Parts: sequence; C-alpha cells; structure tokens
Amino acid sequence: PNSATEQTNPMETGGASAVNPRGASNN
Repeated sequence: PNSATEQTNPMETGGASAVNPRGASNN
C-alpha cells in the first residue's frame, strides 16, 4: 500500500482494501 492508512482503515479507500489490499489510490 501507499500508506499505512490504506491498510489499517478500509474506509479510507472506500472499502477497496477488501478487494485490493493495496488500496484504490494505488490502482
């Protein structure tokens, strides 16, 4: 992930971490 926040807070990526652990911002 780009930041620890994306990994610890799924809400930060709109729950994208459930599908992509890297976060939406990394997609």
